[in-house]
Amino acid sequence: MIARSLMIGVAAAALMTSGAMAADLYVPETPAPIYEEAGVGFEGLYVGVTGGAAFIEDDGFGTFGVVAGTNFAVSDPIVAGLEVELSGVHLGDEFVNETIGNAAVRGRLGVMMTDSAMVYALAGVGVLFSGDEDDDSVGYGEIGAGVEFGVTESVSIRGELAYLRGFEGDDTSAGRATAGVLFHF
Repeated sequence: MIARSLMIGVAAAALMTSGAMAADLYVPETPAPIYEEAGVGFEGLYVGVTGGAAFIEDDGFGTFGVVAGTNFAVSDPIVAGLEVELSGVHLGDEFVNETIGNAAVRGRLGVMMTDSAMVYALAGVGVLFSGDEDDDSVGYGEIGAGVEFGVTESVSIRGELAYLRGFEGDDTSAGRATAGVLFHF
């Protein structure tokens, strides 16, 4: 009788132990996320193309150009950068049917609104020049703002508004509205 009770006790202990071990081995599967937002790498080097309109003395003209720059994180969510632009403005029949060039350097200070959207302010200096030997170059200051959206991890689109004002007694002022596609490295 003691042997029988001992066997029942050992069997019950074995059954309870194997059930506890099996419960310890069960690992539930973690579900995969349904959607992850693809954030663009706004930090680092970028190049791009821009196009839009320039408004000089109440007349609008087409503008096109290329930009190159770099951004770096100041702190979360602040991004700062430096950009160089080479562009052209096609002046129609109102002035002279010619294309004038533009070279500018500007600083940008932005705030990341989401992983793939940044709002920024810009300020810089530049020079307008034409192919006419008698026409002097015009230096100018520039301020503006823009918004940039990440499309993929290495491509973004942006829109920008800027105000330009001539230096050295030149009271020429202009506005500019551009859109662009940037490729980030």
